[in-house]
Amino acid sequence: MKEYDVIVIGGGVIGCSIAYELAKQHKKVAVVEQGEISSGASRAAAGILGAQAEIDEEGPLLQFALSSRELFKNRVNELRELTGIDAELIEKGVLKVATTEDGFEELKRKFSTYKKWDLSVEWLTTSELKKRETMLSSTIKGGIFLPNDGQLNAFKYTKALAYGTAVYGGDLYEYCHVSQIIEENGYVKGVVTSQGTFAASSVVVTTGAWTSKLLPYVTEKNVYPVKGECMLLKSNKPILEHTIYTREAFYIVPKAGGKLLVGATITPHTFDRAVTFGGMSKLFEKAKELIPELSHSVFLKSWTGLRPQTDDGWPYLGESPYMKGCFLAYGHYRNGILLSAKTGELMRDLINGTQPKEHFFNAFSPERAYSLKGG
Repeated sequence: MKEYDVIVIGGGVIGCSIAYELAKQHKKVAVVEQGEISSGASRAAAGILGAQAEIDEEGPLLQFALSSRELFKNRVNELRELTGIDAELIEKGVLKVATTEDGFEELKRKFSTYKKWDLSVEWLTTSELKKRETMLSSTIKGGIFLPNDGQLNAFKYTKALAYGTAVYGGDLYEYCHVSQIIEENGYVKGVVTSQGTFAASSVVVTTGAWTSKLLPYVTEKNVYPVKGECMLLKSNKPILEHTIYTREAFYIVPKAGGKLLVGATITPHTFDRAVTFGGMSKLFEKAKELIPELSHSVFLKSWTGLRPQTDDGWPYLGESPYMKGCFLAYGHYRNGILLSAKTGELMRDLINGTQPKEHFFNAFSPERAYSLKGG
C-alpha cells in the first residue's frame, strides 16, 4: 500500500493549488483525479481574476478575492521558472460596462464603493470607453475601469500547478476514481481508489460539484452544478484589448492570437454538458450587442463547464466536523481560478496544524452547512 502525508481528491485548480503548496513544504502528496488533470471546471474557465468585476459587496468574500488576486504575479512567474509553462497572465484591467439604463444607474451607485476599495478605479462615459476600446458599441451607457483585475489561461495555470507538484515530488493519478475515504474511530486513514488503496492521515476533498456524490453528509443543497456554456471566436484584426464584463456576468476575454473567449450561460442543477443552440444564440447576440464587429469573426469551438455553487454562494473551507483529517475545499462557483491561490495557502496552513491568521477565513467554515441541514 502506498503511503502519503496528504491525498488530494480532485485535480482541478483548487486541488492542484493545495497540493502545490504542500509539496513545496516537502509533504508527500498525491493528487487523485477521476479524469485528466484540469479536465473539469478549470479547463472550461475564462481565467478572469475579477476580484472587483465579480464581487461588488463588502465582506469576507471580497477580502478573500482581493488577497488571492495579489498572489498571482509571483505565482505565475514562479511556476514558469519551475515548469516552463507560461499561464499567460495579462494585467490590463477589466471594463465593467452597463448596457441598459437600469444597469447604468446601478453601476453608477456602486462606483463610490468600488472607489473605496481601490482609488485607481475610474468611471468612464460612453465616449471615454470608446477611446479605450474603439470597437465597443455606442449604445453602451458607461462603465467602470478596474485596472487591478486581470486574466490568465486557466488550463495552463492548473497544469503548471500540477506539474509543479510533481517537480517537488508529488504523485499525480489520472483516470483514478475514489470510491471511499477510509475512516477508523473518526480519523482519516486513506482512500480506496480504482488504482488501489492509498494510506494517509490527511485527505483533502476538492471535488467541486461532485462533492455530494463522495461525502454522505454533503447534500445537493450544500453544493450543486451550474452549467455554463462558452465559445471561442477568432478575428483577423485587433478587436479588443481589455476584458469586458457586464452586470449579467457576461464577458468577452481577449486571448492570444486574436482569439476571444465569450461566456457564459447559467443553468443550475444539471450535470448535462451538452452545448445547446439556445445557449450559443444568447452568447452570439450579447457579444454582437457589445461589439458589432464580432459578427465577422470566425467561430472556433464551444464547450461547457460545471461550476460548483453553494447554498449561500460562498465556498466551504475547513476540516470536516465528522472526520478528523478530512479537509474540505469546494464550492468556489465562478471564482475558482481567482480564489485558488489563497485557498492553497489557507488550506496548507490548516492541514499543517496552523489556524490561518486571515480574519475572513472562519466565514467559510463547513460548520455552517451542517447547521443549515440540521446535521
